[in-house]
Amino acid sequence: MIFQLIIKIIAKKKIKLFFIPYFLLFFISGILQSQNIYTLAGVGLSSACSFTTEPAISAYISNPQGIALDKLGNIYISSCNVVRKINTNGIITVIAGTGNVGPLGDGGPAILATFFEIGDIVVDDSLNVFITDAMNNRIRKVSNSGIITTIAGTGNIGPLGDNGPATQATLDRPMGIAIDKKKNIYVSEMTGNRIRKITPSGIITTIAGVGGLGSCCGDGGYATNAGLNYPIGLSVDSLGNLFIADSQNRRIRKVDTLGIISTVAGNGTITYNGDGINATSASIYEPKGVDVDDSSNIYISEFNGQRIRKVNQNGIINTICGNGIGGYSGDGGLAKNAQVNFPYDVFIKNGKLYFSDYANNRIRIICSNNCLSDVQSIEKKKFQIKTYPMPSNGFFSLIGLDNVYGCRIEIFDSQGRLINTQLLKPSENLIELKNVNSGLYYINITSNFKQIGKAKIIIE
Repeated sequence: MIFQLIIKIIAKKKIKLFFIPYFLLFFISGILQSQNIYTLAGVGLSSACSFTTEPAISAYISNPQGIALDKLGNIYISSCNVVRKINTNGIITVIAGTGNVGPLGDGGPAILATFFEIGDIVVDDSLNVFITDAMNNRIRKVSNSGIITTIAGTGNIGPLGDNGPATQATLDRPMGIAIDKKKNIYVSEMTGNRIRKITPSGIITTIAGVGGLGSCCGDGGYATNAGLNYPIGLSVDSLGNLFIADSQNRRIRKVDTLGIISTVAGNGTITYNGDGINATSASIYEPKGVDVDDSSNIYISEFNGQRIRKVNQNGIINTICGNGIGGYSGDGGLAKNAQVNFPYDVFIKNGKLYFSDYANNRIRIICSNNCLSDVQSIEKKKFQIKTYPMPSNGFFSLIGLDNVYGCRIEIFDSQGRLINTQLLKPSENLIELKNVNSGLYYINITSNFKQIGKAKIIIE
């Protein structure tokens, strides 16, 4: 409707065609800047993991890496040597992994399997989940019935096995993974500096990278003769072109359907040199994730640059999230003004960008204002909370926190001074307040640093 109105105004006012591209550019720029950021999952604590079924917003997620969505809208994330799924009601569950380190479990339930550094995830149209088990040098598959198998890699390190069964090949720290419409699976070997392809029949080949020590570049030639340097994120567009986050070369590379490689973003330097320029002239500081939407826009997570960038169809790059300063801020406001902390992976679907905010230990989303209904968060609800017993001797329970997990408790004295802060473990509601004077105290209960309730307690 808005676009049609613009066209009518242009026609009525007889605006010269010369001005139309600039007018539309201004309009589109406004749309980009209207994108807001929200937290979907994670309380933000480092070195903490929880494996219970709970609201995702209250889950402990330590250093999330891979992120993917399935055709039903469920979100998958890798963290703490497990794969977790966030359903469309915002509830998170473990679907693969025990949290322990190891290569075990093939042929059995995925929730009993072990992994050693899960790099990335991809989900096919049949809801099978494919996982890069990086330090185990394997690619694992969780079927839609929950059974895990290895589909590539013997567990040994190396570049061997091309043109044979993928299960008999060696891999060298596989990190990124993508799947195309023909069900070919692409895997980036981060320390092997290669991209491998696994066909639906299980045959593996190298399609990009000369291997060995990281190098650059080979643009304009066959990708198998090109140098890569710690390739990580992968994405395949609707035409079958493969995009690679060539992290230490600080570039996004493209392998077309003829096998020719080129650079589509990044000049190899690390110092931010602005937006609104040709993407190949831009500095991109260690890109980890890449994804492409149906309109051929490219999205890049700039890990050390503390930004998420977008390259449009004309090859122009702009920042859509992050102000370049590592931190956690901005939820509910413009994504461009927010702080992120080493964004790792990105996934674009239906105009909404999901990303793993690695050092913030959270999953966040960038979308327009009307996407709030998609943000499943207990922050929307104010809980009626009471304390028991009243008065208390310093030990008391919070009543009314049903189905709330991992809250932050702040206790203030009668003069408003913060005297104690505690973090409730999942499903716990018992508070202990030691060495305080008798009197009235106020309790503030927050989730994801936003208030969900309050109460008071009298200490005898």
